Amino acid sequence: MDRAVLTESDSFLQTPFWAEVKAAEGWRPYVFDEGEGAVLLLVRTLFRGLAVGYVPFGWDRSPVTAEKAIRLSRLWKKKTGEPLFLVKWDLPLYTVFSKEEGGIDPAFDFGIGAPLKKAAAYIQPPDTVWLDLTVGDEALLSGMHKKTKYNIRYAQKSGVTVRVAANDELTAWYRLYRVTAERDKIAIHSEAYYRRVLETGAPIELKDERPALRLYLAEHEGDLLAGIIVLFYKEKAIYLYGASSNTKRNLMPAYLLQWQAIRDARDCGCTGYDFYGIPPTNDPNHPMHGLYRFKTGFGGALIHRSGVYDAPVRPVVYRVFRWAEKLRGIYYRRIKKFTRNRNS
Repeated sequence: MDRAVLTESDSFLQTPFWAEVKAAEGWRPYVFDEGEGAVLLLVRTLFRGLAVGYVPFGWDRSPVTAEKAIRLSRLWKKKTGEPLFLVKWDLPLYTVFSKEEGGIDPAFDFGIGAPLKKAAAYIQPPDTVWLDLTVGDEALLSGMHKKTKYNIRYAQKSGVTVRVAANDELTAWYRLYRVTAERDKIAIHSEAYYRRVLETGAPIELKDERPALRLYLAEHEGDLLAGIIVLFYKEKAIYLYGASSNTKRNLMPAYLLQWQAIRDARDCGCTGYDFYGIPPTNDPNHPMHGLYRFKTGFGGALIHRSGVYDAPVRPVVYRVFRWAEKLRGIYYRRIKKFTRNRNS
């Protein structure tokens, strides 16, 4: 893998850092340069003789058409010798656009019968909040919802403190993350995964060359209340993971954590803060509507990406896979949710 070429990308998902993190999870990284800039392809075996490829936010400097994605997916199958039947393309960062409601950028809606198929599930969050950091504290606060500003000040007045923690304090954070996962009914990785993410990152002063990670912890009178992991790369800061306790939630530690990370990002040269994932619209019936209100409360622009498209390399095998993928989605969204609610 040519590390030097990958560092040209504006997305941390197209860096040696991410290739190393995913390689430890069983993915095989490949880097290709077909004359338009390097791109990272991750490959994983699903079953014996069958593998799936994934391009996370590749080619953020040149367009990706349906025809190009199909052609390259087939070419890479030959070059790697991998038994690829499918390559998933997360459309790159240049597809980002802002508007009040969710939706798909028409330029990337390939239509029924096109060689690319809209994937049955997202991989990277397509909807997010982007906060402009090129302004001062007063402008940042004025762009927030009044309740968000109140909660930040309330946490400060209540004696909540926020600090950058050492990597060896991850175990305490992970205990909170397990509490969060149980409370919010979300899936999480093992502690080893998050430790690998932290330890693979660079010091903050080298963030332009390699992503840097910081673990922030919020405490009150000796109690650990919440913690977040934020990634810094080039001119962007990205809020990746957040955890909180079930106790003292009324002290609003999550708001103060974000406020500290936002100001730190600006102070170290970042021009934008990505909250990295919200529901597509302000729908009170959405199970993650609370997350929408929390993140949009800090102001900023609503960003909607086009999401993941499938480029089938072996169409017959792909049709079977897509059928199974849809069944799995139905199981998790309906059957498992129903039985979980019955047992809670």
